[in-house]
Amino acid sequence: LVHTRTVLDPALAAKVTGKQGKHTYGLFTAQDETTTIIFPGPEGSDSGTFDLETTDTAGRYRYDFGKSSTFGATVSDRRGGDYSNQVASIDTRLRINEANRVTASVSSSNTRYSQEMIDENDLPSGTFSDEAFLVEYLHTTRDWWTNVEYYDFGEGFRADLGFVPQVGFREWDARGAKIWWGDGDDFHRRLAWGGGAGHKSHQDGELLEERIQTWVNLDGPKQMHLRVNVTLRNQRYDGVDFEDQLSTCNYFEIQATDDLMLIYHQDFGEWIDYSQSRPARRTLIQPGLKYNLGRHLMLHYNHTYSSLDVEEGELFSVHAPEARVVYQFNTRAYVRAVLQYTDIRRNVSLYEDEVEPRTKDLFSQLLFTYKVNPQTALYVGYSDAREGTEEYEMSTSSRSLFVKLGYAWVR
Repeated sequence: LVHTRTVLDPALAAKVTGKQGKHTYGLFTAQDETTTIIFPGPEGSDSGTFDLETTDTAGRYRYDFGKSSTFGATVSDRRGGDYSNQVASIDTRLRINEANRVTASVSSSNTRYSQEMIDENDLPSGTFSDEAFLVEYLHTTRDWWTNVEYYDFGEGFRADLGFVPQVGFREWDARGAKIWWGDGDDFHRRLAWGGGAGHKSHQDGELLEERIQTWVNLDGPKQMHLRVNVTLRNQRYDGVDFEDQLSTCNYFEIQATDDLMLIYHQDFGEWIDYSQSRPARRTLIQPGLKYNLGRHLMLHYNHTYSSLDVEEGELFSVHAPEARVVYQFNTRAYVRAVLQYTDIRRNVSLYEDEVEPRTKDLFSQLLFTYKVNPQTALYVGYSDAREGTEEYEMSTSSRSLFVKLGYAWVR
């Protein structure tokens, strides 16, 4: 319900957190000079960025009781001009015993869009309200686990200071897994096999998605982790039924040497071209590595390749390499450099609407951090973004210099 990255361009921001005995509290406020909002619905979401100054405030309180049980409340307020959004929520986590836990929350929102938002995005006028509910039961033991979740988000529920990209649905999901532990002579340290099923619908009961899945997780030597997941689903989108969609998601990582970790992630299977409501096949391949060059320098690199194919051919492809370099001066200070590049190529003949045949983005950031303790720290950074198309060379679209200071009062 609260996601501080929704504050896109803060002119000023402050956060206070604290804990006294069983009571934990936090308060965050920011003056945002540019407002980005998600407009969610049952089948997806749109977004908009507006030249609107807003004051964003969020507060959180939690009371701890029993053995790892909690009761909490969260409120948020975002307002500027004739736009406003308020959310109030209460939640609890009940630890019944060592093996059983129940989590539940009830939230209510009150929203009014500005006239500019209404005109540009065909949104409801006036003030509207709605609720959201969540209940989860989790049972865990050493050798198996199971959990059941239920969600109910009203179509008018909004959490503009958080991240809620879908509303107007009801969903249940049930999963479980059996675990086998290895001993010194076994290849596996931990092996798990599980499965699950889920169902999501509009508030009136019309199907959005139903699915069944199974997976295998394996932990082995050299900190190896392997995960294989297979899902079969039926979906209904934009009035079209997409049946018997089979897909697989796989992940592998291993500590190849003391200094080198190798990572590989891939997704394959039947998908939907949501822009034109037609069947598609999705491919996602993401190799990566983490490498420690001595005691102070760390390199993290990954390359994402993604494509979507329809019956007539490849709709688009994406290449997105990313590199992160961290130099740790000592236990308190480090500097981090980030470089992200995205290159998207589209087959314009397969789109109904006019699109750019190629778009390119380059993001870079340099950050210096000095920590006295986990709550007291200084952050100083610079970032810039560049954009380009097939017709126009890349040019700078934004630059920012930021300073963040956190200080802990200890009593």
